Amino acid sequence: FLVVFSIAGAAEYRVKTGNFTGTTILSGSIQAQKAERFDVPSSNTWQIQIKWMVKEGTFVNPGDTVVRFDTANLVSEIVNLEMSLLTREEERKQKTAERKHKEFELDVQLKQAEIEYKKAKLDADVPKGIFPDYRYDRKQLEMKKRLKAFDTAKMEKTTQMAALDTAIKKKDIELEESKTKLKRLQDTLDRLTLKAKTAGSVVYGMHRWQGRKIVVGDTVSPSWAIASIPDTSSFQVEAWVNETDINRIKPRQPVDISLDAYPDRTFTGKIKSVLNNAEKRDEWGKAHYFWVLIELDSR
Repeated sequence: FLVVFSIAGAAEYRVKTGNFTGTTILSGSIQAQKAERFDVPSSNTWQIQIKWMVKEGTFVNPGDTVVRFDTANLVSEIVNLEMSLLTREEERKQKTAERKHKEFELDVQLKQAEIEYKKAKLDADVPKGIFPDYRYDRKQLEMKKRLKAFDTAKMEKTTQMAALDTAIKKKDIELEESKTKLKRLQDTLDRLTLKAKTAGSVVYGMHRWQGRKIVVGDTVSPSWAIASIPDTSSFQVEAWVNETDINRIKPRQPVDISLDAYPDRTFTGKIKSVLNNAEKRDEWGKAHYFWVLIELDSR
């Protein structure tokens, strides 16, 4: 269309057709497709406090410490378990010494019973008729008594040695359980110091419930991502679009990007994909929002 109009005493103005550019504002953040994550490890408690973290933005090299958790309770448990382990090892040594002494004592008793039996048997083996019958019968009875005592001595040794072996085996099991638990606690202690495996700048994670960056002193739970070292070559923008504007968003559309960190610079990109399912974002009101992925033209 073409409209021509004039105002008295003013120049003539013309309105011509042209291309109108609509603008839709999205809110989002830069994310890395690839990053080394520092997750809260499992420990002996379901929550643990962050004791120290390297300052956000610090460049670290492989092997540098990034996060330390509060280990006071864990260290105390390890010390107590080590003391208990020493006590159990001493008890095991005592049981072993007791077994050795008891075995010697029972062997002496058994040998004595065996000798007494053999002596009684020699006397009882004298043919009947050489001695009077009452004396023969008494020697037969004595042999049976000595045989019974010998059998009892053998049974007593077997029973007592079995009981002592069981007691030592129980101590061995207790020792093994304590060592396994100690190893597990020591491994947990090692895991509570997180070190970098790659070089890069450390970025703090977001608190799951409070919508802010995680800081030293926070109490966190296992599997929380509390920091990362992003691969800068894999940066992309993850944004959200209101359901009222979703029809205006299409893949491959150009995007101008303004960053809070660099307000005087503008970056460009293109919409890579749009999620089909909307999500409710309680912190933004009752509306629903669609997830949008934007790739940067330059990093």
